Amino acid sequence: MQTIEAEPAWDKSTGSESVVVGIIDSGVDIDHTDLEDNIWVNEAELNGIPNFDDDDNGYDDDIYGYDFADNDTNPNPDNDKEEDHGTHVAGTVGAVGNNGKGVVGVSWTVKLMALKFLAYDEDLEETLGSTDDAIEAVNYATKKDADLTNNSWGGGPFNSLLFQAIQRANTAGSLFVAAAGNDGTDNDFSPHYPSNYSVDNVIAVASTDESDELSEWPSFLNPFAGSNYGATTVDIAAPGSEINSTLPGNKYGKKSGTSMAAPQVSGALALLKSAEPTLDSSTMKSRLLSSVDVLDSLSRKVSTGGRLNVAKLLGVSGDGVGVGTSLDLVSMTWSDSKNFSDFNNGDGVFDAGETIGITYTVRNNTGTPIWNLSSDIEASPTITSGIRRGFDSMNWGNMNLGHLPAGHSVTDRNLKLFCYLNTYVPFSGSFQIKLRYILPETMKTVEQSFTLGETVTKGPYEVPVAEPEVQTFLDFGPIELFDDKSISPHNNGDGIFSPGETVGLRYTITNNSPNVTTTFVWSELSAEPKEVDGVTIGLRAMTNANYQLGPIAPGQSKVDSNLRLYCYGNTPLPYDGSFRLEVAHREGMTSYITSSSVDVSITQTTSGLSRNPNAFPSSEFSQWLSNLYDSEVPGDNAADQDANSNGRADLIDFVLGTTSGSDIEIVSKSANEARLSFPLRESIPLSAIRLLYSFDLSSWEETAFEESGSIQSAEVNDAESGGKTVNVTVTGDASDAGFYRLRIDPKYTQTLIE
Repeated sequence: MQTIEAEPAWDKSTGSESVVVGIIDSGVDIDHTDLEDNIWVNEAELNGIPNFDDDDNGYDDDIYGYDFADNDTNPNPDNDKEEDHGTHVAGTVGAVGNNGKGVVGVSWTVKLMALKFLAYDEDLEETLGSTDDAIEAVNYATKKDADLTNNSWGGGPFNSLLFQAIQRANTAGSLFVAAAGNDGTDNDFSPHYPSNYSVDNVIAVASTDESDELSEWPSFLNPFAGSNYGATTVDIAAPGSEINSTLPGNKYGKKSGTSMAAPQVSGALALLKSAEPTLDSSTMKSRLLSSVDVLDSLSRKVSTGGRLNVAKLLGVSGDGVGVGTSLDLVSMTWSDSKNFSDFNNGDGVFDAGETIGITYTVRNNTGTPIWNLSSDIEASPTITSGIRRGFDSMNWGNMNLGHLPAGHSVTDRNLKLFCYLNTYVPFSGSFQIKLRYILPETMKTVEQSFTLGETVTKGPYEVPVAEPEVQTFLDFGPIELFDDKSISPHNNGDGIFSPGETVGLRYTITNNSPNVTTTFVWSELSAEPKEVDGVTIGLRAMTNANYQLGPIAPGQSKVDSNLRLYCYGNTPLPYDGSFRLEVAHREGMTSYITSSSVDVSITQTTSGLSRNPNAFPSSEFSQWLSNLYDSEVPGDNAADQDANSNGRADLIDFVLGTTSGSDIEIVSKSANEARLSFPLRESIPLSAIRLLYSFDLSSWEETAFEESGSIQSAEVNDAESGGKTVNVTVTGDASDAGFYRLRIDPKYTQTLIE
């Protein structure tokens, strides 16, 4: 708490019962003496009718939250020893403050909504959870108006349904705080979900230790374990090593991980919301990311380069200095005049090795004067193996800018900025102009800062392929792609990478060192698909790491054929995609030797139309549409029709042909005509179906199954499965479309219910 400066923040606020944080985890001990006063209560169910859904949210008697893993209303951990994670997280967010017991949360007063989806598996002897249950938990928190959720969990590939659940939370104004992961890997290249989902409300959190360094937890099974990081995909860091918090059964204990860092951020945001309840989620996230303590250890590790500071977040600090807004930055220019340094050339270009003079003007935008205005400049270089690169501040500024009347401006020419000579170019860096002044009506000292950026374009060093302190000992051999049927039943083995196939990579790596044996050698594969209109297309790394390549002796080679790449079946063709293959190794347990990568671009094509690459595959697209319409799937049982308990059956935007879905197949295509085929459930008449078609997924056109308009003919044949097969001929615009889907006419949904 001292590190994140929570104590000065508590002088402004200690929390509020009106702020709700969803703890999506392994359950919360709601009877813990240090948590029970802060447990969220669903008042509608508490005072309602037993065994009845009083608040119409789809769950009966969900008084303290819900257990989605066991599908019951008891969100307590079932196994106090193995399911203690969520209780520990909850204590960090909001253990009761000032009660003389145990620990204190970042927010002393808050309402903790217990949402359990992780459970201990006796057979596998580990705590696991399904993505479906996680989605339900996120949706629950959104429906019950949680201000934010803490998500100290992760794993598995991109999931479009979870992505959309987080999007709905974003639309509802609920923040999604997520742990960045504990593999010691770069999330920019090896995505970790859910922290990597690109939604505005997601805040990805890394972990720091007691020395404000990125946390490390090496083990025999994973000597590289530690906090994940990412210069673009991880937002902020917070303490996560040896964090003391609540455990089930009125106990306390220490745990480490980004799971422990994320709730520090969640608690801080709850505190901010309690202090300023009118703030929206976007403003809260912006305030959080702009108030960090910038640290050298986090440069290029998190996007802000900093660690959580709660006092700054709430606009206070330990020395009683507040955050001001009285000044506007009118202008800023810089000069590399030879008067500043003998190394300057005065050509007006910011070069590595030069000292730059900063000139700026600020205006007092208030109706009252400000006193004792002073300036400072702050810039932090990056340090790699003791070598400093980038910007550094050269002086402490001007302490004598004086008083500034209302509406008046002042120009300061005293700040200096230096760019180290060994900075690679081009280099884009940032610096802060920091101003301090007194507001005479309150005699309060405040600080205000402006962050600015410049790019260095000239210098003695070009950007290298690898950092100079890294020695390269590994050579890549040619990369071969193979689609053997043994990899996936969806592969055809024709040697062509087609949509729907899982493709293997085979390549050779050689140790080119004359005398160094590479001990720990591993490979990583990264490839990110695209989301278009909620549909996933392109390439994804499926098996993205192989840690079993070492050791490799000098001059020896190894073949790696363990990595897998997948192309989504609804990817339009031809499609140009790319992936990155990285091989790295370590000598011994401490020193990194090398990290080499190669980017490969490929173009997918297909032979024949036996499997339509442009029509959506049933299992994935049906799931997406099902979630889009609140799980309202047409079934044979009328009780299944109102799955979300909203009193009606929603519009169905796909049609089940069998229990697994309905594939639309393009049988043939020619000029101005296309033949389509799909299965259909026996109970659904053709007159209830509409064909939708699209050219680029940005919009959809619709036509009925009648022998008019775009549909020229439709034949229905009985199928052995008890359903039927529909063959359709379409002409005109519909025949030129790239994507097709089916929809039940809204007028027919009532018939399905009856």
